[in-house]
Amino acid sequence: RQGGILNQTNNLIVKEQMNHGRRLGTPWGISEAAFNALDHQMHYQYTNFGVPTLGLKRGLGQNAVIAPYASILASQYDPIAAVENLNELRKLGALGIYGFHDAVDFTPTRVPEGKRCAVVYNYYAHHHGMSIAAVANVVMNGLLRELFHADPVIEAAELLLQEKAPRDIPVMSAKHEEKPGTGGGELLRPEIRTVTNPATKDRELVLLSNGHYSLMLTATGSGYSRWNNLSVSRWKADPTEDRWGQFIFLRDTTSGEWWSTTAEPRRAEGEQTKTVFGDEKAEFHKTVGELTSTVEVIVGTEHDAEGRRVTLLNMGDEDRFIEVTSYMEPVIAGDDGDSGHPVFSRMFIRTEIGKRGDVIRAWRNKRDLS
Repeated sequence: RQGGILNQTNNLIVKEQMNHGRRLGTPWGISEAAFNALDHQMHYQYTNFGVPTLGLKRGLGQNAVIAPYASILASQYDPIAAVENLNELRKLGALGIYGFHDAVDFTPTRVPEGKRCAVVYNYYAHHHGMSIAAVANVVMNGLLRELFHADPVIEAAELLLQEKAPRDIPVMSAKHEEKPGTGGGELLRPEIRTVTNPATKDRELVLLSNGHYSLMLTATGSGYSRWNNLSVSRWKADPTEDRWGQFIFLRDTTSGEWWSTTAEPRRAEGEQTKTVFGDEKAEFHKTVGELTSTVEVIVGTEHDAEGRRVTLLNMGDEDRFIEVTSYMEPVIAGDDGDSGHPVFSRMFIRTEIGKRGDVIRAWRNKRDLS
């Protein structure tokens, strides 16, 4: 409602959206939208964007993706400025046969060479639905808004919208973020978490997924793999030991000593371990004596699979002969059946080594219900 703190806040947000566009030298209006990058199915990718001075998420200044529907929503507060902004977007080619396209991407690393911007040629029904509702409110003096507030349930909560802005407001320094990155390394920089000696710390984990194949990893190396509703590897929530999951072991053929490349399940005397979690992968670093191992774990974007790459670095003067062994217990079944009768479940797993000896295949035999 007019005069309330939420209404004042929305007005200030729209003004800051405009200010941010002027700072970038682009049209204004940033919200979650598609951007100029395609996945393996040739679909535009989609994420949430925002103005750095308004959002709590870090890294918002690394992108400049302008969504026309954001201007249409803002027309309820400043219709003249919104129309002028939409005209600027129309001149850039953002208007299509079904209305405005979802976004115009000004991020330098995603714009073709010699171009100022790239139009994202797709439409989202929910963005157009919000736009139609906003336009209706503008041209019919808030008719849809009044109909919404006529609902008794909403009307009962209207008192919350009458809260006034406080007289004394604590001053906070505005966050400063750099302009959109010009180098590939700056684009959508992932959040990083580093855990040193994870076996001595509170448990942390990361979740990686492509929508079908998912991977959960703890900082000590345990975890599970899932494909849709099926468990790929066996895992149990163990409050004392992290010994369930897929592991890689190293063995020095000279001394006979062996250990895991992660903090668990097999430690080595005097080892140093570090785990790095990013948005797109997990890294496990371990140093035993003069040998350092790094395991990088990812989930494929184009195929339902996971990948683990092992890198060994010998910092000593002598040659080392190291055996590398991977281990996991395949499940290929739902959680309920496996956790309820694990021994019975194992009876139906069949494995074989490929003819060239470079692959192990596993599948679950069908049960004879007769």
